[in-house]
Amino acid sequence: MPKISELPVLAGAAADDIVPIVDTSGSVTNKVTAAGLVTGGFPLIATAGTAAAFTLALPTSLTNAAGQSFNIRFHLAPDAGATIAIDGQTALALRLYDGAGALTALVAGDVAIDSIVTLTLIDDGGTLRAVVNRDRTLRKQSGGTVATTSGTAFDYINIPAGAQEIEILLDSVSLSGSDELLIQIGTSGGVVTTGYSSTSVANFAGGSGNGVSSTSGFIFRLSGAANYATGRFLISRLEPGTNVWISVHNGTGASTNAIHGAGAITLGAELDRVRITRSGTDTFDAGQLNVKWK
Repeated sequence: MPKISELPVLAGAAADDIVPIVDTSGSVTNKVTAAGLVTGGFPLIATAGTAAAFTLALPTSLTNAAGQSFNIRFHLAPDAGATIAIDGQTALALRLYDGAGALTALVAGDVAIDSIVTLTLIDDGGTLRAVVNRDRTLRKQSGGTVATTSGTAFDYINIPAGAQEIEILLDSVSLSGSDELLIQIGTSGGVVTTGYSSTSVANFAGGSGNGVSSTSGFIFRLSGAANYATGRFLISRLEPGTNVWISVHNGTGASTNAIHGAGAITLGAELDRVRITRSGTDTFDAGQLNVKWK
């Protein structure tokens, strides 16, 4: 096997080429450059056009065919019924798979602005469609950071159907009294407040610890007004097409303790919202949080 230094010089190669593809004459005909990579090493292409009629310009022209797949960034949030035209060819209807695995048309809010997704062309009963594969999203969508310095609950709604994972990030979130932090999820019918199986344990320096449980939400042990919640909740769908959600969390509540726990719930419909609240009547008085999903 030749050393790098022994490889021939390729006509047309540039300093930032990572994967040059050459013809039989030794000239570069296509390549992946450092500027065209995202996490995982896939070429990334940004859309153009309007929110109703996107366009996509490929680095190398291809004739549309089932099985082609591209990693793209939506420069706008797609409208309901949006289409995409690749390299000036016939516009294709954008589709996605819902939580039950059915192929459906996009509706407003399904895909956020700047979302990076895998777009796959499929044959849908003789009609070519462009499917937004959110299970292979390369970047999570963020609901935005909010301050938790007052109030009793923080709701994130309109989480798109088909989301597989919800991540809640807590930064020094504090309550005014002895309540515990509570995470609740819900559907279009509202936030679900019953049916959870959830436990959280605080382990203190020296080896002692104590735990709490809840059927009203995914609970995070705080143990008093002097403590706070810094850490991460991860709530994951058990399997695509189901409404079974599993929660795990870890973090700290003070400089001398570590907190961890888990839980589960089965929803009656597709998840579309998350609420961060408390187990009793306390108010929030410090910190910040964010919710992300993919």
